[in-house]
Amino acid sequence: MNFFNYDVFALKVADNSIRRLTATEFNEYEPLWSPDGKHIVYRGTRRGLTDRETTMEDTHVWLMNADGGERREIGAVVDNRQGAPRWAPDGRAIYSPRRSAAATAWYGCPFREANRNML
Repeated sequence: MNFFNYDVFALKVADNSIRRLTATEFNEYEPLWSPDGKHIVYRGTRRGLTDRETTMEDTHVWLMNADGGERREIGAVVDNRQGAPRWAPDGRAIYSPRRSAAATAWYGCPFREANRNML
């Protein structure tokens, strides 16, 4: 039986070192560095290990510090499948497609250190 579990890693090009940023029983994937390099946004689930790759329906947007600390789900208020997140060029917002059976729509999350609430 094959189990699926994706984690996020960072590669330091200067010395080819690899650092694991997430180590959970959940799935974390499609990471994207913030424009200032201080944070990483990614898609993730809260579903545990599974023998089938069936994470799409549980996927939400998450945010963490560049060192892997302070992971938090920022897409929890959107009760739909969420696609790969993208940073605004200035780093002030995070955008992600929200998918339902009928349509795909984009939502935005303003990024502020003190307040990270969904719009």
